[in-house]
Amino acid sequence: MGQFDLYRREGRLSCEKSGGYIPEEDKRFNEKYSDYLTRVIWKIASEDKDPNLKPRKSGLTIHDKRLVIDPTYTKLLIDKAARKVGGRSSLARLLKISRKTLKCYYEGRATIPQKIYWCLSEIAGIKVPVKKELSPNWGRRKGRSIVAVRKREALRKERYMKMAEELVKEKPEELAELIGRMLGDGSITKKNPCYYSSNLKAHERMAELVESLFGFRPTIKPRKNYYRMNLRACITHVLNALGIPSGKKSVTNPHFPSFIFKSESTMKAALRGFLSDEGYVAGDFVYVDISVRIPRDKLDLIKPSIIRERNYETSSFINEIRSNLLEDVSKMLAKLSIPHQLYPERITRNKDSASIVWRIKIQKDELLKNGIDWRFN
Repeated sequence: MGQFDLYRREGRLSCEKSGGYIPEEDKRFNEKYSDYLTRVIWKIASEDKDPNLKPRKSGLTIHDKRLVIDPTYTKLLIDKAARKVGGRSSLARLLKISRKTLKCYYEGRATIPQKIYWCLSEIAGIKVPVKKELSPNWGRRKGRSIVAVRKREALRKERYMKMAEELVKEKPEELAELIGRMLGDGSITKKNPCYYSSNLKAHERMAELVESLFGFRPTIKPRKNYYRMNLRACITHVLNALGIPSGKKSVTNPHFPSFIFKSESTMKAALRGFLSDEGYVAGDFVYVDISVRIPRDKLDLIKPSIIRERNYETSSFINEIRSNLLEDVSKMLAKLSIPHQLYPERITRNKDSASIVWRIKIQKDELLKNGIDWRFN
């Protein structure tokens, strides 16, 4: 239900519509009900000291205490209020809540917020005894406490932590390759993680990894110029448990998990997955470009030729905004004794944001000698 603009005109109260429900415009209401509703709405709104202010919403807010009322009194209060306004649907619209929420109050499946109780008492013209007042934070999603919700989230986090630890012990190489691919062409979101690539064989390999690690085989869907694979939220939860945050990688600037650096096999697997998605060949070298978002408070410091100017100010500015992914790739290559070079390439600037593009340059032959074949023939 929309907001009401209330005002006084010629000594009487009136109500103007601003995208919401107005009783006077509903033919099912007779005149005495509509006049009564106008008085009730004005009385609720008049709690604000400034009459020019719009009334506060009468629905749920974080400031409302939760009231425990005997179910018999709750039913009496709601029934009497509903009869005065023409039914429960009309009462729900007036209270700015859904009919389902009102039904939960009526059946005693949810505690009533204090403001809803005041509105019901004003409409019904009676007050019923309150057994107990609870904290404003108590009650969520039809009566479940926030403590219970947090406990459930903690249990879920613990469950995926155990799953991540088991995968690290049992299948570290496959997990490392999957992480490399997700940090490459993957989209790490909480609800709808995906994998995008124009290479069908890369998708087939990704599907094999997902089936081996998580027990389901995702479907590969062709698009106009690429393929898309929808994944499940369990993959995101495992990545979060390993320290990889959800969101755009240019903004979160994630690291590779620490277990990957403990053996050569996991480092090679992670590099194989990452380079197959992000790497491109030019001559005798493999290149990877990764962009890192520049914070908004530093956008004014950007100059078009900032990377070309070699001075202390430029170096300190660029070194503050480094690519964690390419830094970790550089560490892996150094441990494997593979020659490479890491350097800032350019700055890209859009209307509202800017990014520094970092580039790593790796000798192609050295990768192949170490058994890191990222190509799909």
